[in-house]
Amino acid sequence: MSPAKLALLLTLNLGLLAGAASSQDRPRTVEGSVTYHGGEAVAQATVQIEDVASKQVISCVGDKNGHYHFMALKMDKEYIVRASKNGHWSDPHHLSKFSGKTSEIVNLELKAETDAR
Repeated sequence: MSPAKLALLLTLNLGLLAGAASSQDRPRTVEGSVTYHGGEAVAQATVQIEDVASKQVISCVGDKNGHYHFMALKMDKEYIVRASKNGHWSDPHHLSKFSGKTSEIVNLELKAETDAR
């Protein structure tokens, strides 16, 4: 193989590897709304996102319309999102690291404490 062809193949391979690595470096966002069973927005609900591997939890409080937003999450991590307010909890929602999505919308519905357990 000629040195020029070898150099071209190495350059192409390095470019592909760099592209794969940079896709893991892109930030991931998760946002959505928290509602009660009937669709009523839950103002100031607590929303938690947990890194499945490390068990680290980040929390935020939704706005008056039930909206929440997490930014700068890692693409190569598995997460669980859940919401709560005044004894009501949502079912946990699992976010796979294999989805490849940089932005996900997860709407959460609160249930009575006795329904959620």
